[in-house]
Amino acid sequence: MKKTFMLCLLFSLAQFVPTHARKTLRIENIQITPQRDSSFCVGSNPAVSFKWDHARSLLTIEKTTTTVVPVRFSIRWKGLPAEASVYFTGERQTLRLYDYMPARAEYFSWINNTNEGADEHQTLVNLDYFQWLKDTYGMQLDIYAFDAGAVDGSRWYGTMDSERFKTHFPHSFDAINEKAKNMGTRLGLWGGPDGFGQTSATAEARKQMLADLCRKYGWALFKFDAVCGPLQPSHAGDFADMLGRCRSYSPDLILLNHRLGLAEADSYATTQLWEGRESYTDVNSTNWQTAPHHRAGAMSRTLVPELRRTVEDHGVCLSSCLDGWDDELVLSAFGRNLVLAPQIYGNPWLLRDEEQARMARLFNVHRHYAPLMNTGLVLPPSYGDFAVARGNDQLRIIVLRNLEWTPRSIQLKLDHEVGLTKRGRVTLMEYHPSEHKLGSYAYGSTVNVTVQPFRALLLVATTKASDLLPVKKNYRSDVNAERCGEMKPVEVPADADRLYESLMFALDNNALEIRSLQRAGQTTVPQVQAARDAFFHQPTFVERGIWDGYLFDGNPSTGFFPSSCQGDQRIAGGCLRVDLGDEIYVDSIRLYTPSYFGLRPMQPFEGQMAVVSSDLCQWQEQMFLADTLTMLPVHGKMRYLKIFNAPQQLSEVEVYAGGKKLTATGFKANNLFAPSFHAVRAWTLRVKVPKVEGETKLCVALEGQHGVEGAYAVARIGQRIIAAGDRAPSYPSNTFESNVERRDRNYTYYIMLTPEMENQEIEVVVLGNDSCSADLKPIVYLCQRK
Repeated sequence: MKKTFMLCLLFSLAQFVPTHARKTLRIENIQITPQRDSSFCVGSNPAVSFKWDHARSLLTIEKTTTTVVPVRFSIRWKGLPAEASVYFTGERQTLRLYDYMPARAEYFSWINNTNEGADEHQTLVNLDYFQWLKDTYGMQLDIYAFDAGAVDGSRWYGTMDSERFKTHFPHSFDAINEKAKNMGTRLGLWGGPDGFGQTSATAEARKQMLADLCRKYGWALFKFDAVCGPLQPSHAGDFADMLGRCRSYSPDLILLNHRLGLAEADSYATTQLWEGRESYTDVNSTNWQTAPHHRAGAMSRTLVPELRRTVEDHGVCLSSCLDGWDDELVLSAFGRNLVLAPQIYGNPWLLRDEEQARMARLFNVHRHYAPLMNTGLVLPPSYGDFAVARGNDQLRIIVLRNLEWTPRSIQLKLDHEVGLTKRGRVTLMEYHPSEHKLGSYAYGSTVNVTVQPFRALLLVATTKASDLLPVKKNYRSDVNAERCGEMKPVEVPADADRLYESLMFALDNNALEIRSLQRAGQTTVPQVQAARDAFFHQPTFVERGIWDGYLFDGNPSTGFFPSSCQGDQRIAGGCLRVDLGDEIYVDSIRLYTPSYFGLRPMQPFEGQMAVVSSDLCQWQEQMFLADTLTMLPVHGKMRYLKIFNAPQQLSEVEVYAGGKKLTATGFKANNLFAPSFHAVRAWTLRVKVPKVEGETKLCVALEGQHGVEGAYAVARIGQRIIAAGDRAPSYPSNTFESNVERRDRNYTYYIMLTPEMENQEIEVVVLGNDSCSADLKPIVYLCQRK
């Protein structure tokens, strides 16, 4: 059956039909009306029957007589961009509509909201952003999908006539749909497969609610998730009836199955969640190997078996740890090219302004070639891991990758090896990471191409140059990685404690999205700023207390709390660290908590201990009485503050000098890192800083086992200590959703280099505690991105 199904996907009968038979082969055109079931026969006998099941989007072709003359059917679905060419010899075949439709570009709102769900205002702001991308760069979004909480939620089913829904969407979906429709975008919805209740009336209400979304708004997608709940076996008939109604209005409706065991009802689903994996970087998707960015784990995902398209890889999360996002997008959208592609979610407005243009460009390149990419060819191992070429006999979209620290040279054969079977002069173009024409070559030529370290390479080779999308001139993006050397074991430095504290005070435990915002910098685009504001100002972000800035905003209703989502995230009990940014004279520090509960683990009016320092070498103890308003006396110069067993809900920190509250400019805090670190081993390497061009950093790759938070990297130039401000997987974070995954091996630390460091010697130091293996192999690489 699988072999027969693969035959259905071929574009040329020459592969199956002898030359002498081509002239006599009958070709018949078939048109399917996708909104309703139909059964009909064709052929002179009639010898072949067609059965279209609109609820399952499934076409069955089978013979009705003993003998069938081979025939080619050209099949089209009325009103949809789908067509299939089928060579039929009598063996039963089934065709899924979605295998023959170009991929659709989707954004879904998970991580922009969590289970509390979206609302009308924020959704309209987000749509303004996508409208700006369309107006400015021509980027077309096909589907905007609400994720959890819009109607249904985690372990509950909702209705659109509830007070909750009406509060979130006072105009139902009318205003949102109108805005989306005007930009050529359709809507989608997260939910559960059931909600039919225990009576015929409640079942009818549920079916009608979802069918009305398709009837009234032309709904494009439902995502049914086990997080909401399972489908009761007794409701399988209701489920089938509901899908039949929905697809009578939206015949191309996509149904995503997220971890549900739908049994016989699964035949109504379009896709399965591939490997059951989501892709929130460093939460659901982390690096297992050392790498120069956080997305090597995502980039190491394979191709779908048999290059099936009716699965979902959960798309590319644009919310956290954004370096390398474009390479991941190329591998997902062009390499796998699933039913939903390109598929993104989260907060794409956290990309830098220049990256907005790049994202739109990749969407546009994909849209241009999407009609040709439904079928693909897995390339030989010499092309690297999971290399693939998609397209037809005249044009091939080739996707390569390199998951190593050194560039990879690949010999590209411009002939049938990559799927080009129609001879002619071959034009070869590169669209990522740079854009340019590589050249024009004779058919069968071998061309050497280079894939940069931990990057993707997107090429198009064609014998029909008229089908090419022109490249964007002068766009280059190059990454170089140079091995500086392996670090050598040494005695633990005498100032190891100072090195550790210097690193800790330089870091944050903010939400991953705050780190992305700081990476992005200021935007000049009003729609980008509005979408950022809508995200960061929403109550569920503010009230979770996941940004240290809330300690210094003068607002007692906000705060900064150690995350306890899915367990206490503090390392060895945690510690509150506050950095004032510079040494200043301080009379006192005031700490505010909202209640005695928030004061815990401290008890009211108990004596507690804090320490302050100006240089991280000399520490002075300061006793204070714990209360909801704690007065911590200092009366001296200081910069750094540490409080052990700090309050679990700290709402404000104020610093006073000369009887006046000081402006909090430059103040920062963290609350998850261990109070101390006992280093028992160390490694070091000295590197001369070269000319700093573009983004330049040292990557300290800890090859091997070091334990969870068992090894840290810092550097120094002379007496100046330089922190590794980023690490993959991420440093502990008070996350917006779920937790940062913990790994006990293969950390990579990133130390940013600046022009004033040029030509100076920098010493890189790795400290390990007793959980860190003595066999650890730290290697330093110099990485430059231009």
